[in-house]
Amino acid sequence: ASLRPLCPTRVLVRGAALRTIMDQHESLDRSLSEYAEASNGEPASKARGLLKQINSGEFVLGIMMALPTVNLLENLNRAVQSRSFTISGAVAAMEATNEGLQALRTEEAFHEIFASCTVRCEELGFEAPKLPRVHNRPKRFEVGTTANHQWRSSEEYFRVQYFKFLDTAMEQLKRRYDQPGIQTFIKLENILVKPV
Repeated sequence: ASLRPLCPTRVLVRGAALRTIMDQHESLDRSLSEYAEASNGEPASKARGLLKQINSGEFVLGIMMALPTVNLLENLNRAVQSRSFTISGAVAAMEATNEGLQALRTEEAFHEIFASCTVRCEELGFEAPKLPRVHNRPKRFEVGTTANHQWRSSEEYFRVQYFKFLDTAMEQLKRRYDQPGIQTFIKLENILVKPV
């Protein structure tokens, strides 16, 4: 499979593009290395910068965290874009997607993703995802004597990021199907579509 662009108008191929990046990581690494060696100036710098980014445990974890969510959202997009689209069907599909996202939002699900990422990083010869560098707040912003929060592990840190990501996706979905006028549209659709 070849790499696919993340085109803003081709929403339904993003999962496939992410899977291809994971499946073809070694080829992508080799191609970027060769391009960086053969090029000069800004293109070579960009290739080296991209190579540094994709050869990190954080990159691998980011893709592994995004894939299940993107897959659910792509299935929703297919349902909503089908020829047999109905408002009530779209709302039901959004509710089912939201339930699927809620099922992903467990410590067990994240632990499984993190463990898979650690194994994949070992296969690729990368360092496992690590905590970001600790930044101390400027004194002028400190209130009281409380210290900055210290994460106990990188898994704990990235679990919080993963839950924020899922919470945002669920909230945006809910905003779309939990609108005041949507029930009126469903009633109108039922009158027009369903026989009496």
